[in-house]
Amino acid sequence: MPLDAWKQQGPGARRFVAPIAAHHKSGYDLPLRVIPLVYRNNVWSRLLIKLGFLDNPWENIPIINPHPQKSQPDNK
Repeated sequence: MPLDAWKQQGPGARRFVAPIAAHHKSGYDLPLRVIPLVYRNNVWSRLLIKLGFLDNPWENIPIINPHPQKSQPDNK
């Protein structure tokens, strides 16, 4: 996923999904540190967001569950 798309969408319903690699447009690998900390969605960025040191970039994005729970049959 391109970084611009990740910045806009974030992890969605899978709240612990995080980038695992970064690549330049021309295809060569980049270190993950090129992704701003607030968008890395790792344990440190989530902690700093929770403590108020970083703003939550996806705070106003509705989370749509792609796998809603199936209704359970009544066992009466």
